[in-house]
Amino acid sequence: MEQPEDTFQYLLLNDYEAGFGLRMGRMVYECDLYKMALDLAVEKQKLPFAATVRARIAFRAAYALEYAFFMNQERFVTTYIDRFIESFPKAKNPSAQRHFGKIMATLLRAKPLFLTPEQADAVAEAAASWLVHPKSKVAVQIWALEILTALAPRVEWVAEMLPDAIGLLSLNPTPAMKVRLRR
Repeated sequence: MEQPEDTFQYLLLNDYEAGFGLRMGRMVYECDLYKMALDLAVEKQKLPFAATVRARIAFRAAYALEYAFFMNQERFVTTYIDRFIESFPKAKNPSAQRHFGKIMATLLRAKPLFLTPEQADAVAEAAASWLVHPKSKVAVQIWALEILTALAPRVEWVAEMLPDAIGLLSLNPTPAMKVRLRR
């Protein structure tokens, strides 16, 4: 019988279809594949595929992880939060960053997520780099801005740089960024 890990990886490689995120998120949740999804999302191990295929797998694993997170946030927080915090700065795929950003912003907003000063600094540093990277997607920038806003009271340099970053983003904003900046 095939192991859930093999099935998960196989499905990540196949054609994208309606309901993919929900189905894969349910699989992460029900088969406890959070660790695997996190590792695939940050491309912890080089898989024997072309870079474009590895990028697609990273995105889809992050997408499934997001669905699993929202199915049961408490389980994610009690079991996988340390691994997620450690993995967060390692997310290099722009499509995976969107999902990691959404999860982190939700965790920071929902309740005060305990981060050591070192963890808070590492998360803020990653979010700041996503925010200012010229090739960052707007959704990634918006989640990065949410994260930095939440971390500003805890990380001194964030509070100092945030007004300037918002000013730069205001110069030529996309419609989505305009909506976010109004808040």
